Amino acid sequence: MTIRKLAISSVISLGATLGFASFASASLIGDSIDITASHSLNSPFSDPCAVYGTTGVTVGAGVELPQADLVSGSCGGGSSVDVFDSYFDLIGFGSFADYRSSEILLEDLDWFGGSGIITGVSFTSSLVDLFNAPGEGNAQVLPTLSLSWTANSIQVGFDAGGSVFEWREGGRGTFEITGSQTADVPVPATLALLGLGLVGLGWSRRKKV
Repeated sequence: MTIRKLAISSVISLGATLGFASFASASLIGDSIDITASHSLNSPFSDPCAVYGTTGVTVGAGVELPQADLVSGSCGGGSSVDVFDSYFDLIGFGSFADYRSSEILLEDLDWFGGSGIITGVSFTSSLVDLFNAPGEGNAQVLPTLSLSWTANSIQVGFDAGGSVFEWREGGRGTFEITGSQTADVPVPATLALLGLGLVGLGWSRRKKV
């Protein structure tokens, strides 16, 4: 292999390393996050009758917000939250808990290991996976879903528009998270390798002249 080809190969390999290595390892596993779930008998959402949450829970150690974390309120039932590397699941419990609105908030999500931001959230399941269909139990409607996010937080909302919905016991719905990688700062050894590659390219070009 000529010096020029070797230099080009080194630069390309380095570029791939800088551009893709952090993407391959991007994950929420091991991150410390906050989660709050609130459910209300009002529509739009106000005065929740069931509130439960957790702060500083580590992702990857089981269901991050389990049913056992119900901390206040006269209503039972709602949704647990299970977070994975790049998505999270809501899991219904207490199928006879009738609500008109619900909100789930995930905060302090250090996406891409702290070097990136959340750019989108999508619901990849069906509402009937999470909620009783109209006519099941006391359910009158399937709620309307709303999604919003910031660089490091996600808010999920459900609203029945004045009617009543019920969480499905054991129902599970998945939300996929997408993100955008911010530029990593190259370490000195990486900069040195890049420099050698560029010097090699310059030397081979000069030799041709």
